[in-house]
Amino acid sequence: MKGSTSLSIITCTWNSEKYLQECIESVKNQSGNLSIEHIFVDGLSTDKTIEIIQSYQEECKDRIDVKILQSSPKGVYNAMNQGIDNATGEYLLFLNSDDYLEDGILAQYLEQVSLSKKDIYYGNIDFFTAEGQHFPTGRFHQLRLFLAKLGFHTLFYHPTCLIKRQLFGELGKYDEKKKIASDYGFWLRATKHHKSLEYFPHIVAHFRIHEDSLSTSGANDNLSIEEMRAFRIQEYGFYGKIIHAIGMLCKKLTGKYM
Repeated sequence: MKGSTSLSIITCTWNSEKYLQECIESVKNQSGNLSIEHIFVDGLSTDKTIEIIQSYQEECKDRIDVKILQSSPKGVYNAMNQGIDNATGEYLLFLNSDDYLEDGILAQYLEQVSLSKKDIYYGNIDFFTAEGQHFPTGRFHQLRLFLAKLGFHTLFYHPTCLIKRQLFGELGKYDEKKKIASDYGFWLRATKHHKSLEYFPHIVAHFRIHEDSLSTSGANDNLSIEEMRAFRIQEYGFYGKIIHAIGMLCKKLTGKYM
């Protein structure tokens, strides 16, 4: 498979030593003759993060092109955009430093990509807690895709997605003024411009839920809603306001914003 579909994995770090090794091991242990580069965008970590990455870089230099970028932290979307700017792969995957890939999944995933070459691929994710609870996604994905295309819901979890790199040149990169929902803005642009999507019906990554997760606080939830509202109006105007109103009604009735 090497040379057929190249992949750039982008991982943003800042004092990430606690879970980083597990993330790295999940990439190292992928089977198959894959064409992978792994880009780390680090916000000047002061713990052992860089030491861990450098060890990985040396160990895997013959099969994984590990790159390290360092600059003062300017937010996660700035870091992701730096990764995009320095990536060379045909497709990009954003893997959080505290998450990890399913064993052996990339060879299978890239095989599907090589057959159809869509703009965006999305798979299933397994949310898990320190207590050992697991919450895998995948049910009703067709309904969720339909809702996403209407602007109601984003079913794309970054660690499960393969995004054609050239899309960021066509649609723009992530809005660095936003703190939480800039990825939603990108998905809105992708669906609005009818970019091709394909579902990969397997768990791709495991997403760790813990006290430091960006999405765990009520304040972040409210900020996310406000940013999503802004993106909806920006992309769809009056229709975006209708989507937001329906989303708020759903939150009032079910506790979940759409």
